[in-house]
Amino acid sequence: MDNDPYFTAGELARIFGLSKQALLYYDKIHLLTPDFIAENGYRHYSIHQYLDLEIIVNLRKLDISISDIKEYMKNRSAENLSHLLNKKYDSCEKTIHSLQEIEGSISHIRHTLEEDQKLPVDQIFIQQQEQRFLHRESLKSVKSGKDRISLFARASQDAHSGFTVLERQVGWILTQEDYLVKGDTINSSAYYILYPPEISPSCANTVLPSGLYCHAVFKGSFYEKGSALRDRLLAFLKACHMTPCSDIYVLPVENHWFTKQSDHYLTRLFFAVKAQKH
Repeated sequence: MDNDPYFTAGELARIFGLSKQALLYYDKIHLLTPDFIAENGYRHYSIHQYLDLEIIVNLRKLDISISDIKEYMKNRSAENLSHLLNKKYDSCEKTIHSLQEIEGSISHIRHTLEEDQKLPVDQIFIQQQEQRFLHRESLKSVKSGKDRISLFARASQDAHSGFTVLERQVGWILTQEDYLVKGDTINSSAYYILYPPEISPSCANTVLPSGLYCHAVFKGSFYEKGSALRDRLLAFLKACHMTPCSDIYVLPVENHWFTKQSDHYLTRLFFAVKAQKH
């Protein structure tokens, strides 16, 4: 048989910049079958297979799936090609949107990390704070430490919120009575998710009003440093003639994500304050 009109697998692969293994794979999945295989095992492709491969290669460059290409090759038409391209276009739009969301998340996390580096460590101070939104869940009915950790973990990892754990600041709440009066650093009354200032998510159920807030930023975990910090806070408030007027919010700023050593954690505590009445 005169083989001049035919392409060998090697020739066809070189034309399209493919490997011969790719042609073998296309044959295996019945996407592109050689016109005939010679007695010596060489595969030979006609001009029709060349034209088919041109379609396959260029659709693959558009990252169109093999299954969609196989379907199209069975039913070629301008209408079906338009449908195929529209389907891929819609997929690209979704991918772009998803990547933009990831880009936005990373941008926010990077900004938060930069701002955290500016926090005045081992200081207590009062400053004006803008309104913030949070989701708050009570822990009063939860008795065991394990159950508290489980609830806290679920809040941190909630996949339905649309935020990663690094975007949502998750902390816990103590009442004034428990912490500032009794010195209790263990029995938090609730956990909370604090959202970025520019966001008012539908899942938020509490508003932190704008106003004066007392802040304390310190190295270490709250459980280890909370008792000593309480005495400093009370002395500071007395010297400033201020009194607390909200629950106490504890917020891990740098935790196990940043270090394995709890004494290297960075924690922020804050609560609303007002001037004492004389």
